[in-house]
This record gives sequence, structure tokens and C-alpha cells, in this order.
Amino acid sequence: MKRVLADGSGRVEEIGPGGEGAVSRDGHLFYVVYGQQGIQLWYRSLTNEKEKPAPFVPQSFYGIRAAPSPDGRFVAYEAVQGQAEPEIILRRFPPSEGAWQVASGATSPRWTADGRLYFAKGPEIYEATITADPDVRVGVPALVFKRTASPGGGVPSAFDVAPDGKHFLVYEFAGEAPDDRMTVTLNWFGELRAGAGAPAGGAPR
Repeated sequence: MKRVLADGSGRVEEIGPGGEGAVSRDGHLFYVVYGQQGIQLWYRSLTNEKEKPAPFVPQSFYGIRAAPSPDGRFVAYEAVQGQAEPEIILRRFPPSEGAWQVASGATSPRWTADGRLYFAKGPEIYEATITADPDVRVGVPALVFKRTASPGGGVPSAFDVAPDGKHFLVYEFAGEAPDDRMTVTLNWFGELRAGAGAPAGGAPR
């Protein structure tokens, strides 16, 4: 995993292993570490070299992706264990005991600037309200809108939401599925000459 200034200046810096990660506003990188028992979610500071990398979630998963909250107090992550459905889990940051399930069968956690949490469940996009004072409470998720699924029922899970929560970037099914068949044409040169009106006695150029 690498980082570089947005204007392209400066050198490219190596900041962590793997190709998936998320950065909190206070400069903590959350990234995956692959081991023999599965995948773990770790974190490290990008601004304080004295802070050592450490595991954020103690157990291993088949797959995991993190989304730090805008205020830096929580991390929502999508986790898959074995053959089970993916879940959206909420934990405090810095890490402490306690974890709250936001939704089952859900993917792609996304935050707005005011702390609302969105996620996908198939073609549907939901919103969950998180309150933390004095105790952590996860509100009942509310359906925001439903995307268009393909005739086979599939829809890409990834989406994004603007910081104000008023605009979404989503995948939408746009028409018939592409034809994946392979076509073999025989005598194509002769057909090309006949169809293209090539000069008699000469090959098309």
C-alpha cells in the first residue's frame, strides 16, 4: 500500500502491506494482514512513528474491510467468517471491549460527516443512526432506496455517499446483459471485399 501527495509531487511512500485500507481523519491507517488462520484487521499511525502497529480486531476472518467514523471514535467494518453471510460490526477506537452488530447480510459501510452510517444489503441501501452518549446504541436500519438489479438478481455491492448524505454514487443496471458468446467468421476477407465495395482486382487497403 502506498501514498503520494494529491498533486503528484514528492515521492511515493510505502505505508502498509496489502492493497486494501482506510485512513481516519486523525491519521490512522486500517489495513488487512494475511495469516495462516485468515485475515486480520490492523491499524497504525501515519503521523506518530512511536505508535506501533497493532491488531484492531482480535479474531481472524475470511474477509474484512474497515470504515472509520468521521469523529474517529468508531470503526465500522464488513466481516465474513467461513460460509456465513457478511456482517457490519461497530467497535470503538481506540480498541476496547464491546462490539455491536449493525446488520447481517450487509456490505460496504459508509459514513456521512454527521455520523450516519450507510450500508448495502443486496440492491437496497440502508441508513443506521449511531449514538454514543452515554451508551452506544445502534438504531434500527431504515431503507433509503433500492437500486436496479440485473435480470439474474445480482447487483454490485459497492457504493459511496457524499459527506452531507444527500448524494450517492451507485452502480445501476443499464440494460441487457452483454453477449459473452464468441463468433467465428469464415471467408471474412471475401465478405469484407463484397460488403466494403473494394475495387475489383485489388485488396482493400
